[in-house]
Amino acid sequence: MCYRATVDRIVDETHVVLLVELEQEIIAQYVVPRAELPIVQEGDRVFVVGKSDSLVLIRINPQIRTIFD
Repeated sequence: MCYRATVDRIVDETHVVLLVELEQEIIAQYVVPRAELPIVQEGDRVFVVGKSDSLVLIRINPQIRTIFD
């Protein structure tokens, strides 16, 4: 499934914490090595595709802020 997520924080410049949302509720939190992601900043909104307990795709959409917020 495809979900929206927010970059909650960046920890020690090495990990990114993503809060995954469904119907405006946080349903999961993932900690992803920053090196595995495109450049992101705290507060960025992204699309993620989940498979079981893992993320298989992260796509940044810079226009999502105006579409969903």
